[in-house]
Amino acid sequence: MRYSVETIGLTKEFHIMGRRPLVSATNWGAWISNLGRFFKQVGRPKGNEILVALDHVDLKIKPGTIFGILGPNGAGKTTLIKLLSGLMTPDEGTAIVNGFDVVRQTDEVRKSVALVVMSSAGFERFLTGRENLEFYALMYDLTESEAKRKVRDVITLVGLDERADDWFGRYSSGMSQRLSIARGLLVDAPIFLMDEPTAMLDPVAAREIRRFVREELVQRLHKTVLYTTHQMAEAQAICDDVAILLRGKVAMVGKPRELIDSMATQARVVSIEARGISLGEARSVLEDLGCFQDTAISTSNSALPGLCIRASIFPGATSLTRVLTVLESVGAQVLSFKVEEPTLEDVFVKVAQGGD
Repeated sequence: MRYSVETIGLTKEFHIMGRRPLVSATNWGAWISNLGRFFKQVGRPKGNEILVALDHVDLKIKPGTIFGILGPNGAGKTTLIKLLSGLMTPDEGTAIVNGFDVVRQTDEVRKSVALVVMSSAGFERFLTGRENLEFYALMYDLTESEAKRKVRDVITLVGLDERADDWFGRYSSGMSQRLSIARGLLVDAPIFLMDEPTAMLDPVAAREIRRFVREELVQRLHKTVLYTTHQMAEAQAICDDVAILLRGKVAMVGKPRELIDSMATQARVVSIEARGISLGEARSVLEDLGCFQDTAISTSNSALPGLCIRASIFPGATSLTRVLTVLESVGAQVLSFKVEEPTLEDVFVKVAQGGD
């Protein structure tokens, strides 16, 4: 099977220079007299700190899918985007993007991808949205008539018809992001690299961007999307496959549902609201059962006075029915109970904390 994107041992390192003291007004003379020695020291790699941003990353992304790269800030997500778009060269390994090698065929790789970032960089605030797009269309070697036609089409596609002739400086964050996607659509690239496209957007704008990515880019235009985010709920909602990236390494990869189902062997979170039992009695009952961990018991905020019990129950240790029966046997009246289903966030937290 030919993959839209495949990385093989992709590695990128950065050399970080050590901090140097600031020059104050009292040591200008000494600093100038040692200027030559200063620049020699700056140029020395000895003693520099090496930051491994990506560490032998292996990934395979199928055509016509949304592949999520999940991870906290500093995990290497943006570095991966830059390597796959030809903006950086790997120190080791390579990647095949749309059949082209990022090391040996960089020009072809750049023509194969559309880069979308959550930023207003590159747009002139005193030009309209349409004028900004026409400028980029001309940069892509389209004729003036082709540029106007293409810009008109992409503006309609991203839903900016009514605001296309407003100054960009008046655009909201959501509108700016739509314009970024429109810019990517000016060229017929089969692969979209989207670096945290909903960061800093309000929930309504973020949902609309996700809908556009799924329904328009993938389902209608048959694009392949690599989508980086640190929002687990977003990845669970939109991605076909995900990889969890931690400190530059792939910690886990798979379909969101499969990764969530892997949590079935872990403790499940239960929430119980009860009255007619004291804090001490509730704690004693749960300790006797010996099947809970991370137990939190607090007074209820509801109209009826009582307790809220939230705990993780070990799989196979006991049934929820037995827990409720024991509570009722000591005089507790159970008002409500709920078993919380695991989420992709639970998977991420478990992996980030070093769980198996």
